Amino acid sequence: MYRHGIFFGIAMALAAIAAKPAQAFCVGNASKVKIHAQSLSASGFEGDIAPNGHLCCKGKNCVRKKNKRARVLVVTGYVPVTKKKGRPGWKAECRAKVKMDEWVEVKGSLKTISCKTKKPIPKGWRKK
Repeated sequence: MYRHGIFFGIAMALAAIAAKPAQAFCVGNASKVKIHAQSLSASGFEGDIAPNGHLCCKGKNCVRKKNKRARVLVVTGYVPVTKKKGRPGWKAECRAKVKMDEWVEVKGSLKTISCKTKKPIPKGWRKK
């Protein structure tokens, strides 16, 4: 009886670990220009992504359990507020709502981009 309880406990713990998805999402740049991506619902996810590059959010706050989706803003021609010369802003934007283990594919050019949510996240992206 006692051994059966131990094995059952171990099996339940392993099942819980395996069933819990990684709290991550990524943005992949399939456009012709550098893009700037930022999560509007998860702190700490922001950065520039070169053409054919990607950026992943790997922290525990990537996708909040409350809403189970992160809102992502992607822009081209990004000029930050802190830059002394020039006005802050961007040329084009798209937005996406992404779940855990999904990624946003961004296509287009400097003046027009589109965002499309896809899954699963390509292998090897989370390692970077």
